Amino acid sequence: MRRKPYVQRKRTTTESVLRLPDLEHAKAAVLNSLNSLDAQRGYRKLNHTRR
Repeated sequence: MRRKPYVQRKRTTTESVLRLPDLEHAKAAVLNSLNSLDAQRGYRKLNHTRR
């Protein structure tokens, strides 16, 4: 009895792309979750320097 040839399947990965409104919403959520004013200030400064 002959064996069927083994075909290796290529795994498909989904690539998530954040659009601008989603990204702004995520940034606002992180900023609102920070309790101290120093942490919020540092997060804002980090985001402005990465552009």
